[in-house]
Amino acid sequence: MRHLRKILPLLISLALIGWLFGRVSQEELLGAMDELHWQLLLPLTGLLVVFVYLWEALCFQVLFSLDERPLTYRQMLHVRGISYLAGVVYYKAGQAVVALRISQLQRTGLLSALSRTVLLAYHDLLVLFGLGTLGAVLATDPRASQMRWIYATVLLLLASLSLLTFALPASQLRRLKQTRWGAWIECWSWKRSACLLMLRIFYFSIFIFYAGAALSICRILVDGSVVLGTIPLVLLADSLPSASGLGTRDAALQLLLNPQRRETLLAMSLIWSTGILFGRLAIGVATLWLSRCRGGWKYEERDAEPTDAQEAAEVGTNESVHA
Repeated sequence: MRHLRKILPLLISLALIGWLFGRVSQEELLGAMDELHWQLLLPLTGLLVVFVYLWEALCFQVLFSLDERPLTYRQMLHVRGISYLAGVVYYKAGQAVVALRISQLQRTGLLSALSRTVLLAYHDLLVLFGLGTLGAVLATDPRASQMRWIYATVLLLLASLSLLTFALPASQLRRLKQTRWGAWIECWSWKRSACLLMLRIFYFSIFIFYAGAALSICRILVDGSVVLGTIPLVLLADSLPSASGLGTRDAALQLLLNPQRRETLLAMSLIWSTGILFGRLAIGVATLWLSRCRGGWKYEERDAEPTDAQEAAEVGTNESVHA
């Protein structure tokens, strides 16, 4: 059963790809592939992978840095690059690697780092449903406008959740701080939330801009408000068990946009999905190689600030020596 769980994301991706291929004929898909502007789509997808990687590292620096244990942007580039190797199979596996690396780098408990990945997921939901609500409000196309109330309701529930967290009685709040869901409370503030929200808005806007540009290049006519209203749901599908969103992203695009030229959208989405899959794999391998090269990026725990317990132990040792 454990081995099945490890390969489940890959099986889901393969099953969804098989279902998508069954909706179009081989001749139609090959014809659509031949008509694509590869000279535009491939560089655009490459830029997407690079910009997302660079911006994610900045988001992680804000998320994981502590006042007494700050992290550098260079360290976050390394951590995010290494996590791509695990995230290629399953996004959450990559997040687990991030939490493990952060806990080693800062010499803190794994629970604290894991709780901040939960905090990141919460901010991501706020941003995605906020952007989706904006797109649905602006849209006149029924494909986006029908999602208006769903987006708004979920967004209201998410906002209420943050207020309820800090309205808990002191005893329950203390218990919450000892779980992976609330260990972040000790080191967080509304100011940091506002900063992280701004960073994540720009982060997801990169994907929305890419989707709009790619659809335009492929001559799939979709209003900008529809792109804004539907792509957040596509990005939510990325977090479902799959190989870097392969299959889940493509199926979400087909179901949400429901285009007349299915084969063209499928061809475009496959470039998106495989570009991210192999682009992140390349970044992960390059990061691993550079970290082992002399003079390359190195994951050095000595850069981390020692914990209070370690400082106390060092002081005690020094006093013993002098005595």
